Amino acid sequence: MELSVFDMSLRGVASDYKCLDIGKTLPEALDYNVFWIQTVAGDVDSRTGIPPPLLCLRIKDFLNGPAELSGQLSRPLKLNLTLTKLEQTKAYLKKVFPVQKWDTISKSTSAASSSHSSPTKTPQAFIPRSDPPHQGSSSAKASSIKTLARSFHKVSVHTTQMVVTMETEGHALKPSLTVSLSAMTGSLQVKTAPRTEDTVQSASLLLKLKDVLVKTGLRSQTRVLLGPFSCSSSMEARWCRHSGSPGAEPGPPKLLLDLKGGLLQIFWGQEHLNCLMLVEEHLRAYFRPHKEDLADGSSKGKACHTQPQPSPSSSSPRTEHSSDDLRTGHFQYIQDSGSRRLPGPHEVVFYSETEDSPGVMLWRYPEPRVLTFVRITPVPFNTTEDPDISTADLGDVLQIPCSLEYWDELQQAFVLYREFSLSESSACQLQLPSLGLSQQQKKLVASDLWRIVLNHNGEGGDEQSSDSECGSQAACDQLVSPMALAACARVDSCFATWFVPALGVSLQLAQLEVRLCHHLEQLGTVPCRKLHPFLPDRKLPQEQEFLVMGAREPQLFLHQWDDGPRHCQELSFSSQLNCKLLEYRNLTHLQLLQPCMLQGKASVTSCPQSTSFDVNVFVDPVFINIGQYAIHTLDTALLSWQQDGNADAEEPLYSHYVICNDTHETLRFGQVDTDENVLLPSLHSHQYSWRSHKSSQLLHICIEGWGNWRWSEPFSVDNVGMLLRTIQYKGRTASLIIKVLQLSGVQKQVIICGRQVMCSYLTEDIELRVVQHYVGPDGQTVVREHCNCLDAGTKLPSYVLEDSELTELSVKARGDEDWSQDVQLETKDKGTSSSVVQVGCSGGSLLYVWCTLITTEADSPMQQRVVIFSPLFIMRSHLPDPIIIHIEKRNLGLKESQFIRGQGHQEPLLNTEADLNHHLTFQAREDEDASHCAVPISTSLIKQILSKAEQEDKPELLLADFYGPKTPTDPPWPYVTKDPDRSVMEPLAQWDSPMQVKLSRWKCGLNTLLVELLPWALLVNSSQWDLWLFEGETIVLQIPAGKVIVPPNFKEAFQIGVYWAPTNTVHKSPALKLVHDLTSPRWKEGSSSVVVTLDEEGFVDVDITLGASPGKQKLCQFSVSSVVRHGIQILQIEDRTILVNNTPHTVHYSPLLTAWGLGGDEQVCEVEVSDVFTLPPSATSSHAKPCSVPYWDLLQAGDPGRMEFPLPLRHMLLSFLPGLDVTAGSSAWSLPAPVRADLPRQSVSVPVDQDCQGGLCSRAIVLTYQEHLGVTYITLNEDPCPRMLIQNKCPVPLLFREDVKETPRTEVYSRRLPANSSLHHELYYHVSGFPECRQKETLPTVQLKSTLEQSPTEWTNPIDINWPGTQVVFLPGFGCLYIDVSYNDGTLVLSLAPESSMDAETYQHSRASALSCRVLLTEVSVAVTDDITSASGSVELLRLTLTKLLLSSAPADGALPSELAAGSSVSTASVSSLIEVCCSSLQVDNQLYNRTSFHFPVLLCQDQRRWS
Repeated sequence: MELSVFDMSLRGVASDYKCLDIGKTLPEALDYNVFWIQTVAGDVDSRTGIPPPLLCLRIKDFLNGPAELSGQLSRPLKLNLTLTKLEQTKAYLKKVFPVQKWDTISKSTSAASSSHSSPTKTPQAFIPRSDPPHQGSSSAKASSIKTLARSFHKVSVHTTQMVVTMETEGHALKPSLTVSLSAMTGSLQVKTAPRTEDTVQSASLLLKLKDVLVKTGLRSQTRVLLGPFSCSSSMEARWCRHSGSPGAEPGPPKLLLDLKGGLLQIFWGQEHLNCLMLVEEHLRAYFRPHKEDLADGSSKGKACHTQPQPSPSSSSPRTEHSSDDLRTGHFQYIQDSGSRRLPGPHEVVFYSETEDSPGVMLWRYPEPRVLTFVRITPVPFNTTEDPDISTADLGDVLQIPCSLEYWDELQQAFVLYREFSLSESSACQLQLPSLGLSQQQKKLVASDLWRIVLNHNGEGGDEQSSDSECGSQAACDQLVSPMALAACARVDSCFATWFVPALGVSLQLAQLEVRLCHHLEQLGTVPCRKLHPFLPDRKLPQEQEFLVMGAREPQLFLHQWDDGPRHCQELSFSSQLNCKLLEYRNLTHLQLLQPCMLQGKASVTSCPQSTSFDVNVFVDPVFINIGQYAIHTLDTALLSWQQDGNADAEEPLYSHYVICNDTHETLRFGQVDTDENVLLPSLHSHQYSWRSHKSSQLLHICIEGWGNWRWSEPFSVDNVGMLLRTIQYKGRTASLIIKVLQLSGVQKQVIICGRQVMCSYLTEDIELRVVQHYVGPDGQTVVREHCNCLDAGTKLPSYVLEDSELTELSVKARGDEDWSQDVQLETKDKGTSSSVVQVGCSGGSLLYVWCTLITTEADSPMQQRVVIFSPLFIMRSHLPDPIIIHIEKRNLGLKESQFIRGQGHQEPLLNTEADLNHHLTFQAREDEDASHCAVPISTSLIKQILSKAEQEDKPELLLADFYGPKTPTDPPWPYVTKDPDRSVMEPLAQWDSPMQVKLSRWKCGLNTLLVELLPWALLVNSSQWDLWLFEGETIVLQIPAGKVIVPPNFKEAFQIGVYWAPTNTVHKSPALKLVHDLTSPRWKEGSSSVVVTLDEEGFVDVDITLGASPGKQKLCQFSVSSVVRHGIQILQIEDRTILVNNTPHTVHYSPLLTAWGLGGDEQVCEVEVSDVFTLPPSATSSHAKPCSVPYWDLLQAGDPGRMEFPLPLRHMLLSFLPGLDVTAGSSAWSLPAPVRADLPRQSVSVPVDQDCQGGLCSRAIVLTYQEHLGVTYITLNEDPCPRMLIQNKCPVPLLFREDVKETPRTEVYSRRLPANSSLHHELYYHVSGFPECRQKETLPTVQLKSTLEQSPTEWTNPIDINWPGTQVVFLPGFGCLYIDVSYNDGTLVLSLAPESSMDAETYQHSRASALSCRVLLTEVSVAVTDDITSASGSVELLRLTLTKLLLSSAPADGALPSELAAGSSVSTASVSSLIEVCCSSLQVDNQLYNRTSFHFPVLLCQDQRRWS
C-alpha cells in the first residue's frame, strides 16, 4: 500500500492581528500570512521530469504478520517555531476539544512530567509499591515497543533538506536558532523472540545525517555555530539482564549508542554567547510559571506519597558460577577455516593457523560473563615433523606466546586482556581479579565473546605487555593446534547483573575543531582615545577567527553500571590535540601547541556513603611556543570578551599597525609587489596587517586623484622614527612626512602628514584661507584656495604643500564675511616667531589672537611649519565661586566686565587688544564692591617673563596636545588628592594676604599670558557635619557639609565646632595652629591651654565630645590635613573613620568607644546599644559607596579597675537583622570587633536571623583595617572561606570560649551558642596571627559550658580541635557531648551533638567525596621566543624542558598522626587531599648561546653526579 501527499503548507495569523472590518464574519486566506510549515519544489525526476511529492508512505507485507513501513520526504521542508505559535496551538486545542478532556490531559501530562512516568489512559488511585520511579516509565515504553513490534518489524524514513527555526518574537535584537540538514536516513528494526512473538528481544535504530548545521541569529544576521557535520549513529536496545534490570521480569533495556562522524567544527564568539543567553532567558521566562505550577502539584503529591529512604546498605548481588565451561559438554565445537565466522551462544570455533593469521579459539556465552579462573595444563607439542626438536629435551625453553582477548561492544574489536605462554612441561594459570563486593566494575571485564590467540605477536592489544620470550620463533610454527588447546584449558566464569553495564556510549570523530571568534558588532564602538583625532575607517571584518583548537580522531567510550543505590561510570578517551593562534602581523597561524597525544580514563563511583572520582591522563609530548605575537593575540582576546555587550567601550586595536592619514588629501597605500591598495580618507585610521608574508614587507603611498596612482618609494614601518617620501606629478612635488610611533610592545602607529600644520587653542571656531601658488606643466602659475573651518581647541589635517607653495594665509571669525590681513609666514629665525592677528567678528567687534609660527626639524628633510592660534590672555581663578572681572582700558577710556568661572577653570579674556595696557579689578558679587587695587597686564609683559625663565623652550611639544587622549596633569579642584610619595614640596605663596594675582607664561613656546587668581588657602569640609569655625572666642563662619570656602587669614589659633541638638550647644575642638616657615609672623597665644600644631604638609587628629551628661556623650573624630598645591594651602576636614560595604546586603552597625573592657563575668559581652546606623548594599555594576561614621558612642559601663589594654578602645557591632533598632538585645549583634591597626583583618560572625530553626544563624564578614594619612578605612567583604563553623545540635544553649595561650592584645569574648543552630566563629589565635604565616599551626584548646540557670557553672575539660574525628567530653549539667571535628573546603566544622543523635551524626559524617587525579606528561617543552627584535623572524630565547612530569592529587591517607591513630577509635575519614608534583628532570636552555657571547648554554639543569 502506498500513500503520497504532493504538497502542503501550514500558515497562521500574526500575533498582533486585529480585524478592522466590522462586517467581516469569516477569515480569508490572506489573513493567514505567517508560515508555520513551508515547502519548496524538490529535484525533478531525471527521466519523467515530474517534481517529487512531499510525503510518500509505503507499507509492505501487512497481511503476513508484522509489516514494513517506509516514509520519504522528497521536498525541502521548513518549520518555523515560536512560543507565540505554541500558545496559539494550545488555545486552538482548548477550543476544539472539550474543556474537561483538555484539563484531564493537561493534568495527567503535568503529573507525568513531574514524576518522570508515562501517562496512562485512566487515572488510578495510589498503589504503594517499592519500585523505583523510573520503572513505570520503562514498562510503558516496553509496552509501546511491543505494540510497534506486533505491527511493524521495520520502519524507515528518508528526507531531503529540513530546516527548523526558533525565533523570539517581540525582542528588539531578534535572537533565533536554526537547525538544518540536507538529508536524513533512518531505520528502526525490531527483533522478537523466535518462539514468542510478544517478547521483544532487541530493537536497533540506525540514523544517518548529512550536513547538520546549527546557526544563531541576532539582528536578522545569522552565524554558524556548529557544522556542517555529517554522521551516522546507531542505538541498540537489548532486553536482557544487566545492572539496571537485575530481575527476571523485563525491565529497562540495555542501551548501546554509537556515533561516528567526520569533521565537526564549533564556532564560538560573542554573538553566539549573547544569542544563546537571550534565547535561554526567553525560554526561562516562558516556562517559569509552568514549572511553579508543576512544583505545586508535585509537592502536594509528595505529601501523600512519601516513602522512607532506603537503607544505605545494599543487599548482596546474586552471582551464577560455572566451572570448566569448555569441557563439560555445554559447548559445541566447530572447526572453521574458510568463512571465519563468529561463534553463536554455546559454541567454540577454531581457526587454523595460516601464513596471514595465527591460530585462534573463540567461544561465546549466552550472556556477558567474567572469567574467574583460567588454567592451561601442559600442552603436548606437535614435534613429529621436526626430528631435531622431538629428540631434544627442551623442557621450558620452548614456549608459545598467547593472548586472552575479549570482544568490546563499543569499539567493535577484540581487546587484549592477558598475555601468557604455553609450555609442554608446566601448567599456566592466569592472574585474574578476584570477585568481591569491594571491587569496582572497572577492574572486572564482562563479555560474551572471548578468544585465545596462539603465537601472539603483541600487536593485538593495547593494555598490557608481555615479558615472556619464545625460544625460537621458527620452532613455534604448527606446534599446537587450537583444538588441542581446548582440551587442555579449564575456564571458569561467573555471571552477575552488576557485571553488565546498563549503558554504553561510543563517540568517534575524524576531526574536532573549536574555533574562537571575535564579533566586532558586539564590542565597543567608541574610537580609541590613543588614536585621537583619527576616526576608524570600519574596514575590519566583523567576524575574526583568532584561535583554533583541534582534536584529531577523538574517541570516547562510556560504560555505566546501575546496581541499586550504587552507580558507576567509566570513561575512556583518546585524541591528538593541537592549538593554533592567529598573529595579526601577517594574519597567519602560530602553532601555540604542537600536536600531542592525549589518552585517559575517568571513573565515578557513587554510593550512599561516598562518591569517588578517579582520573588518569597521559599526554605525550607537549611543546608550547610563547612570544610577543601570541601574548598580544591572547591579551586582545581577553579585552574583547570583557567588552562583550558594552558598546560604549573603546574599539579594540587588533592589528600590529595603525595607519593614520593626517593630510587634507585622500591617500592610497599598500604592500609593494602586491596588488593591494587601501583607500584612507583624511583624518581616518586603518588597522593594517601585511597582505603577504612572502613579499617584501614595505609600504608605498599615492595621493588619490594624482594621475594613475603615482606610488612613492617603498618604506619600512618597523622602526620608530620619521622619514620622508615624495611624489612627482605634472611638475608638482608632494612631500609626505611619515612618523612611526610605538603604541605598545608590538603595535605601531604610522602617521602620514604634510608640511603645513594648523592648530588652535582658541575657544571659538575660526575659518582659514590658504592660498597655493605653483607652476603647472605648461609653465603657467596656478593659484588655488583652500578654505577650512578650524574648530576650537583642535587642529586641521596638515596640508601637503611646500613652504614655497603656501604664499598667503588669512583668517576670519566663523560666519563673518571679511578676511583678516595676511599672516606673516616668514620666521625671523629658524625657530619661532609670533605676531598678533586682528580678526573681525560679526557683531562689529575685533578679536585679537596670537599667531605663532614654529619650525620643527629645521634644516632637515622632515621640516614642518606649525601655525598655532592662541588668545592673548588666559584667566584662571582658583576660588570656589565665580567672580566678575572688570577690564579697564584707561588709554581709550573704556571699561568692560566679564564673568569668570572659578574652581580652576581656564577662560580667555575677551575684547582685549595688543600693545595696550589693561587694568584688572575683581568683584566677588554684584552687590559688593570691586577690589581697590588694579592689576595691569599687556602683551609686552610676556617678554619680561621670558627673560626670567630658566627652562629651555621646546615648542614642538605643543603638537602632543592635539594627539592622543587629553588627560589633565593636575588633580581636579580643590586639589585634595593625597600623594605620600610626592617628592617636590611647593612653597606657600602667601598667608598674610587673602588673595594674590600671579602672571606667568601659559604654555611653553606661546606668548599667551596666564593670569591666575590665588587665594591664600582653601578650606574643604569633606565630613558629613555642618561645621562652625572659631577664631579665639569669635564665630568666624559656618561651613556646610561638602562645601569649599576661602577662610580668613587667621591671626591666632582656630577651633572647629559641631552643633549638637540635644544640648542646643556648639561643642568645640581643641585649638589648631597653622605653622609656616621661619618668616611666618608670630601669632598671638590662644587662651586655650591645648593647642595642636598643623604643618603645611601634614595632618592632625581632632576629637569633639558631644553632650554634657556622662553615659549619653558622643565623640566626633575628625582628621584635619594640609597640603600646598599651586601655592595654595589646602585645608581639609574629614571624618576619621570611613566604612565601605562591599557585600550585597544591608548592614546595621553601632560604633562604640570605651575607656575600659566590655567583658563581664566569664568574658560574656553585654552591651546596651543606643545608636544604630545603616550601610546600604553595594551595587553589582559599580564600586561601593564609602560612608562616614558620624560619631562614636562613649560607654561608661564596665570595670574601671581593669586596665589591661591600650585605651581608649574603639569597637564595631554589626548585624544583618532587618528593621533593627536600639531595643534589640545583644543576641541581635555580633561580638564587639576591635578597630585597631595591629588587628588588620578579622572575620566577624554577624547575625542574620535570631530564629533560624536549626539553620545557619550568621554570615561571616571579613573586616579589614587600613589607615592612610590620618583616615581609617574599614572594609566589609563576605568571607569566602570562614575559619570555623560551630554547629550546636544540642537542645540547650551553650557558651564557647578559647583558651588563649599568650597575653592577649585585646579582649577575648566568650560566644553564646543558641540551641539547635549553627554560626561562624574565628579564634583570637587566627586574628592575632594575621598576616604571619605559621608553618605548623597548632590551634588552642576550647571549652564549653551550659548557660541554663539550673546548670552548674563549671566548664568542660579543654577540648583539642587540631585533629579531625570524634571525641566525647562531659558537659556538667547536661551529660556526654560528642565533639566532631572536620574540614569542609578549608573551614573547620565543629559539631556539638548529644549522645542520642550520634548515630545519624556518624552516618552523615561518613558521607565523603574523594578525588584521585593523575596526569603524566612524558615531556613538556616551553619555548620563549622574541618575535619583534630580529627582522629575519622569531628568535628563540629560552626553552624550559621537563621530562616525566607527574601531577597527582589523591585523598590523604589519614588526618591523625600515627601515634594517635593507633590507639584511638576516632573516625578518620579523609578530609584533605595530597597534591604531588614529580619531575624526572628539569632544564632551562639559553638558546642565544650560539648567537651572542654568553658564557653558559644551560642556565639550569639537574646535577649529573651520582651520590654514593
